[in-house]
Amino acid sequence: AAAQQVLRLTRQDFGPEAPDVIDPLLALADAQWRDGQTKPAEQNLLAGIALIRRHAGPLSADLIEPLTILGRLHLQTGRYDEAAETFDRALRLNHVNLGFTNSDQLPIMDGLTESYVSLDNIEEATFFQTAQLEIQQRRLGIDNPETAPAYHKLARWYRRVMMYEDSVLMYQRADRLMRETLGDASPARIDGLKGLALVYE
Repeated sequence: AAAQQVLRLTRQDFGPEAPDVIDPLLALADAQWRDGQTKPAEQNLLAGIALIRRHAGPLSADLIEPLTILGRLHLQTGRYDEAAETFDRALRLNHVNLGFTNSDQLPIMDGLTESYVSLDNIEEATFFQTAQLEIQQRRLGIDNPETAPAYHKLARWYRRVMMYEDSVLMYQRADRLMRETLGDASPARIDGLKGLALVYE
């Protein structure tokens, strides 16, 4: 109700198509989405996206977040093809504005992963998980122990899709990297060893 009032007052003061309306419109959409009001949330997201395009252009970085939320909404409501298409648009805009190795794209890739899982396209879903490890390696350096969480995330994905040998390999590579850089007694090894034990089990 508060978000609706802010939007109403903003439209009253600045006009229904003013750029000042964008943030209140998206805030209302977010509140509606969290409240389970998916249909009005989608309508307001689309209205906000249209205003951003009008005022900031079709390649604006401001489009990335509302498109990502819209993709999650499509995923939540079982519209998996639309979810994949929307996440893909968000990812392309992310690359245009932030480059190919930024970490902001990882949640979008997770959205694409879940969309393709729901479409029974495990190969495409796996691509967006393996790409995340390569992105982190390029960002941080291939021998950087800070890439270990990316190895672990990919290992968990391989376990999820029952590619157990690949999962073991990812955990082992991460553990070797940490042993070589942080030492055998590093507590940073614990999560990976626990994950490896689950795969062996």
